[in-house]
Amino acid sequence: MGDTAKQIMETPIGSVEYTRYGKGEPVLFFHGGHSNCLDRLSHLGFDPLAYELITPSRPGYGKTSLKSNESPEATARLIAMFLDQLGIQQTIVCGISAGGPSAIAFAAIYKERVRKMILASAVSTKWLEKMDKTYRLVKILFHPYVEWLVWSLVYVLATDAPKMLAKLFFNQFSSVEGHLITYGESIRLACAVQRYRSGYGFLNDMAHVPDDRLIDRVSCPTLILHSKFDQSVPVSHALHAKTHISHACLELLENPWGHMLWVDSGRGMVKEKIEDFLGSH
Repeated sequence: MGDTAKQIMETPIGSVEYTRYGKGEPVLFFHGGHSNCLDRLSHLGFDPLAYELITPSRPGYGKTSLKSNESPEATARLIAMFLDQLGIQQTIVCGISAGGPSAIAFAAIYKERVRKMILASAVSTKWLEKMDKTYRLVKILFHPYVEWLVWSLVYVLATDAPKMLAKLFFNQFSSVEGHLITYGESIRLACAVQRYRSGYGFLNDMAHVPDDRLIDRVSCPTLILHSKFDQSVPVSHALHAKTHISHACLELLENPWGHMLWVDSGRGMVKEKIEDFLGSH
């Protein structure tokens, strides 16, 4: 399976923190907001006996350099150099949530290097407006000088009261009312968030304004997975991506956890759709 410990790659334009494991065709993950190279929840649907799963921390997260790599285009350039040093010429790309703009930029700029792309709950256009209450609150809670305290409290709940944590988070992810949160759902969420830190990465994500001229250039077959009930990244982002990517297939899901496609019982369907897409020509 390979070493799943964090590693550091030095490139001419900055450091890249990453993990890699599995054997077979490479899959490159652009993880979501607050996450990092330790993310495993989004690996569902990828058999490590058939795929090598490569997850770099995006700029501002973990030990990946943010300076000069702030934009999605600059992130794409950094990751291209990272792949060069790994000796990987072509890959499948998977962009999750706030990792969507960087995944789209990579697929647009390095067309020959992307065989297929998956966008899961992904941002594809303007996300949070600066005048929104949510934007202002998030900017305070996840400022680099404060976020460590927020996540410390989350870690305590994840360990000691995962059901309470799930109840607190649910409405941030889903618009479904009256869903009965199961023990399994709360544990899967708790395991995921225990690896989260925002660093300088999440504030940088909030500043991204995806360029439609880039998404129009994406030519690889693309699977767009998005929940109708996504409360974090509206379904309009999926519709926008479908409109602008010529070879895109849109799958709108009705999973109760909305934005978190891999937490509830609908994760099996997500896995099947990914397997079908990767298996098709």
